[in-house]
Amino acid sequence: MSDKKTFNVVKSLPIRKADLQRTAMCFNNKQPRGAALKAANRGVKNIYLHERGTKKVHVFKGSMKRVKTAASAPEWVERPQHNQAAVKKVLIHYLV
Repeated sequence: MSDKKTFNVVKSLPIRKADLQRTAMCFNNKQPRGAALKAANRGVKNIYLHERGTKKVHVFKGSMKRVKTAASAPEWVERPQHNQAAVKKVLIHYLV
């Protein structure tokens, strides 16, 4: 049995569980940071992740960085730079 949790991306920070406005994005990961990195990779800046089955909403700030491709990259990688997602945890909000 896997230990992965399901995180739903929410449009805004809700106060009550009834106020959740889910988007179509849903990520499976062991940690909320992994799910936040996946959301940031899709261009989401303010990330609100509702952990399914709990009353927790994890809040992250996401960004994209242009980094140089490593010299040890395979030969078929032709681009000199690529995008890399970065996230920073702001808080954990508990729903009422």
